[in-house]
Amino acid sequence: MLNAQLIAKSYAKAIFNVAEKCSKVSAIYNELLAIQTIVDSTPQFGRLLYNKFAPVKELLVFYNTYIHESRYSSITNNFLVVLKNNRRLFLLKLINKYLYDFLLKSEHTTLVLVTLPGPVSTKADKEIREKVSNLFESKVLIKTRVDKKIMGGLVVEHDYNVLDLSLSARVSKLKSTFLRDDL
Repeated sequence: MLNAQLIAKSYAKAIFNVAEKCSKVSAIYNELLAIQTIVDSTPQFGRLLYNKFAPVKELLVFYNTYIHESRYSSITNNFLVVLKNNRRLFLLKLINKYLYDFLLKSEHTTLVLVTLPGPVSTKADKEIREKVSNLFESKVLIKTRVDKKIMGGLVVEHDYNVLDLSLSARVSKLKSTFLRDDL
């Protein structure tokens, strides 16, 4: 899988560089995301696209039906032709992930994931967003998710850094402290 990640990142960087020269990074990203949505919402094409050993004839039918005849930019069409010719269409989802990362970096935006134990009020949401934003020097894009397992508090994730202020983490730490003291 590591090899696929490196290959996908290389393709994402290549399409990012081309799109950036034309000042169309967001537009290209949105087009590739739209194609990924089509693939994900059409199970037979999803199975076809994400299978690196898919028959070429079937890939051509998909390409001609959904891509070639669409009104995507020439940059997107050419990129998809390269992926198709190199039998790398199955990497599209991963390429989109890396392209999104490059897009955020180019806009000097930091993506932060905040995990909460449940829904919060608008006032609490605003306060959490403000406090998390103050932790970073750049613009911050905050995505939230709910995970009841954290019981309370919150968990802030950025890249590979995790600030775990959850109740479940505190309970776990207390538990390990008591177990260690019993020995």
